Order: sequence, then C-alpha cells, then structure tokens
Amino acid sequence: MRRHQNPRQHPPQHPLVEQSPHLSLPEQVRPDRRGRALRVDGDLSYNSPITIDGTLMGSGTVGDVNVTATGKVAPGTSPGKLTTGNINFATGSKFVVELNGPTAGVSYDQLVVNGTINLNAADLVGSLGYVPAPG
Repeated sequence: MRRHQNPRQHPPQHPLVEQSPHLSLPEQVRPDRRGRALRVDGDLSYNSPITIDGTLMGSGTVGDVNVTATGKVAPGTSPGKLTTGNINFATGSKFVVELNGPTAGVSYDQLVVNGTINLNAADLVGSLGYVPAPG
C-alpha cells in the first residue's frame, strides 16, 4: 500500500480500483497473474479469460479462468466458496481445498463453476481438519 505525503489528501484514483466490492477492468488491462496471488472477495468482471500463473483465491466471483501448469486455485481464505465461469486447469496445475467439516463454503472449500470445467491432469491438494462422523 502506498503512503501519501499529506495525510489530508485523498489517494489518487487508479483505473483498476473502485471503492465497491465490484471491480471492472478496462479493456487494455489483462489480469495475468504471473506467480502472484489474486484474491477475489467481490465480483471481478472481465471480457476475456483470466490467466492464473500464481494462486487464485477468495470467496468472490470471476469470469472464465485458465490455470497454467504452475498455477493453483484455492477457494476461500480458510475455507470459502469461489465462483467462476468456464475453468481450464492445465496439466500440473493444482486445485487446493480444505476439508474442516460438513458445510460447503463454511467448513470446507467449494468451487462453483458456471460453465464447463476441464481438469486435464490437475493435482488435487487437500487438507483434512476434522474427523467425519461415521455413517
């Protein structure tokens, strides 16, 4: 976060930042997340697929997603529900989930895909944080 010299001045407006939970990106910006985390806890609208070469996480909504071989999708922020449009996992990419109880989006991670899903040979990485009841 950038600090400003004069605390009475408002921070300059940036074309990618809005004060609401909805973020609409200008046409000329491509959200290509090379080796970084992209946390979405609101609505991220974009006209073409987001390429993830780092980590896509959060409990928000995104459009179409392409996850590269070095990328991973980790819904929530311990745990939570992430919603996407079409999603394509490249071979070697990772889908990371936490299983801490029986309730979707609250005690275990959930990925809601509004479209098609292509898993290819993605790796499932899970952590179990509870003992399920018998039955």
